[in-house]
Amino acid sequence: MAAPPVSDELGLARARCRELHDRVAASPSLQRHPALRSLLRLLLLVFARGVGADPARGLAEEFGAVEIDLLVDFVGEADHDSEEEEGWVSVSFHPNEDMRSFRAFEIDVVECGDEMLSSPLPPPPPPLPEMEVKEGSLGGEFSVFVRKMNMGSREMVNLDTTALVAIVSGISNGGVGKLMSIPEAETRARFKCNYKFVMDQAHSELQSPILVELGNAVDGKKCIICETVNSEFKEIVTMCGGPEEQTRSSQLLKRLIVVPDSPSARMMDLPTTRKLAMKNKVVFGTGDHWRAPTLTANMGFVRAVSQSGMPLLTIEHRPRALIGL
Repeated sequence: MAAPPVSDELGLARARCRELHDRVAASPSLQRHPALRSLLRLLLLVFARGVGADPARGLAEEFGAVEIDLLVDFVGEADHDSEEEEGWVSVSFHPNEDMRSFRAFEIDVVECGDEMLSSPLPPPPPPLPEMEVKEGSLGGEFSVFVRKMNMGSREMVNLDTTALVAIVSGISNGGVGKLMSIPEAETRARFKCNYKFVMDQAHSELQSPILVELGNAVDGKKCIICETVNSEFKEIVTMCGGPEEQTRSSQLLKRLIVVPDSPSARMMDLPTTRKLAMKNKVVFGTGDHWRAPTLTANMGFVRAVSQSGMPLLTIEHRPRALIGL
């Protein structure tokens, strides 16, 4: 059987290191004593039966790993076992023993930037031409908003579906006047039980435009969405979005980076309940995996996670709905 490609081996190593780091970081001891987190900076990889030259080179290039001679401290080549001054015991062994292939590597998580232990981000889309500011669906605050995002930034924000809907909603993009000009009977018939919910959002928008608030949250940052959010958002816009909302949606998605669903181990360790739904665990857990705050209006889930005792990076925003404009 052919050996797996080195890239696959490094990907597996990356995932195992990430899982180990997350589990240790979430351990009860570190939760009770936050000061100990400063010690969580080194990972030690030990290959009892050795490792090939290509994987070893990959560890150095991908993770900044440094090979260390761990056996020097614990195994000597003396003819007899001897006790050192400080109580260490030097154990002798013969060169033909399997332990001669033993290799160990040390990774400084802090020095390598921590994110090196995460899966690499998909490459960003090709550069897009500057968006023309004009009257209509792509003008005004929406154009200003998308220009604030920076695909080349190392600082990331994870967007959930509520955030994407708020960005492209007709309420957020100058449609309040048109919405309120529609006869009340027609508006009630369109939104039914959601009438008050939508109208409250319209009044909130008049008092404080939400794209200014959302723009501040993403300013200069790389915006990511997971695959679950990508598919859910497209489905919602297809069903409920008006022509201009759909146009804004297609333009927005071109400026986001879609990452695989990759929820952190500590998020997936939380019990799945009505308040901690699996879909939300995947969405927020992917942000947690990337050490990126999640921009969201889903404060019910955020409160449920907080009540579990797990800290979670989030940025709250006011909700907005698609109104078919």
